[in-house]
Amino acid sequence: MNKCKTLVLGCGLLLAGCGGSGPSANAILSGTDMVVGRASLSETERAPYVLVEMDRGLARAFTDAQRRTEQEAFHRTGGPMPVVIGRGDIVQVAIVSTAETGFVDFTTASISPISQTSLVPQEVGDDGMIRVPPLGRIRAQGRTVREVENFLTERLGEVLVEPAAIVRIADRQSAKVSVVGKVGAPGKYSLDDVNLRVLDLITAAGGPAERSENLRVKLSRNGVTRTALLESILSNPRLNVYLRPGDVIEVETPENRIVVLGAGGTRNQTLTLDQPDGTLVDVLGYGEGLANRRADRSGVFIYRDAQRDVLARMGVDVSRFAGDSVPTVFRFDLSQPDSLFVAKSFAVADGDVLYIAASLKDAVDAFATFFPVPSTFVPTPSGFDY
Repeated sequence: MNKCKTLVLGCGLLLAGCGGSGPSANAILSGTDMVVGRASLSETERAPYVLVEMDRGLARAFTDAQRRTEQEAFHRTGGPMPVVIGRGDIVQVAIVSTAETGFVDFTTASISPISQTSLVPQEVGDDGMIRVPPLGRIRAQGRTVREVENFLTERLGEVLVEPAAIVRIADRQSAKVSVVGKVGAPGKYSLDDVNLRVLDLITAAGGPAERSENLRVKLSRNGVTRTALLESILSNPRLNVYLRPGDVIEVETPENRIVVLGAGGTRNQTLTLDQPDGTLVDVLGYGEGLANRRADRSGVFIYRDAQRDVLARMGVDVSRFAGDSVPTVFRFDLSQPDSLFVAKSFAVADGDVLYIAASLKDAVDAFATFFPVPSTFVPTPSGFDY
């Protein structure tokens, strides 16, 4: 009998150590005191991550908080910058004047009381000057169109009768924005009185080349890149921000890379979701779900370095963690009847790790590889030591 007890105890120890190549569900659940969604563990038990027990409400709340945080982080610029003339801009000037005796209009062979002279378009030089007869060279750089018009009208009044100047920036080379990616005509476009905001420039570049709900927008400025869904920019005017010279707009199909480990339906792999709103259900679908009998349905976990602001929005105490991100484990219990609604409400993010814990059946199978038992084995009384 003692030998039998020893064998059973040894089998139990082996089963506890076998089964899958990663931590068990219980090990993950008991590994931290920072628990959201159920009672926390003892204050003496500490681990460097937050565990979130997911339900449908929390899944939606985390997804909404993630979206709001991304939107609030999008570039803010206030109002539009004044359109000023810069070096390299192509400027066209027209001069209008009147006279009591009139002017000869050779195109119609008649006398007209108004004369209009359009100067040849010219580039603003490196010195910021343009040439305007009969005044000679005048400074245009750093002035708005209205300021140059007022200056010319005042100076021309010294030599002409009731003059007026009309100034137009034909090509604003000094203030360009690059629009690249999934648009009809990628390239550099000028900021002017018409094209001032994100959607203005996307439209000028031919519009999105794919369905807007499948795209996201990256806006890079001074080495800082922010991201927002194109659908969000279309529906939220606050995200349609004013642009600045040198900005880069990239319209892209998102590529969220999700690593799948553990007792999934296929081998460990990295999935790429080319949709901006992919959920855990999508990941499980592409990864062929959970392996029957191998997977612990109550032990489905998403590992993520969650944004500190997102967790703070959810009321999580993040004071114990330094930096802008907090190591977080989201636990999904797919043995519950509403579990797929929960998984469908939870948006995955680029860099997430999906881990599916192994079941006890997997541990038994692993034990059997070390101690194979014939299928016809039947214990007899003679096999025991009384």
